[in-house]
Amino acid sequence: MNYSDTNRENFDFAKIGREIKAERERRDWTREQAAVRLDISESYLKAIENNGCAPGFQLFYRIMTLFRISVDKYFFPNAATDNKSRDASLYLRAAGLLREREAGELYVLISAMDSMDALKKKTDDEEGPLPTAEEGVL
Repeated sequence: MNYSDTNRENFDFAKIGREIKAERERRDWTREQAAVRLDISESYLKAIENNGCAPGFQLFYRIMTLFRISVDKYFFPNAATDNKSRDASLYLRAAGLLREREAGELYVLISAMDSMDALKKKTDDEEGPLPTAEEGVL
C-alpha cells in the first residue's frame, strides 16, 4: 500500500501549542523571555502557541526539551501507557522542575520527602494506617 497524501492523517499542532503556552505561563515567563531562550521572534512563538504553527524539527526539539514536554501523548494518543513509561515521564518532568528551583526551595522539598520516607517506614514497621492530619503528623 502506498502512503500518499490521500490516506495520510494530518497532525494538528494546536494542542501542543497550547501546552507550550501553558508551560511558559507556569514558569511565569513572558513570551519575549521564552523567545529569547529559543532564539526565535516573539511573533513566531505566538504563532506556535496560538495558531498551531508547526516549527521545524530542530526548533521543535528545543521547545520540547526547554519546557520538558513529552510528545508521546500527542504522537501515540491511543497507545496504552505502561507504568514504566509513565514513571519515566514523571521522573523527567520532576528533574526539569528541580533544575528551576533555588537551594532553599530544594531543602524544603528534601525535608518533605524525608518526612514521607519516615512515615512510610513507620507504617511499614507498625503495619498500621498512616497518621491523619488531625493527629498533627501531616
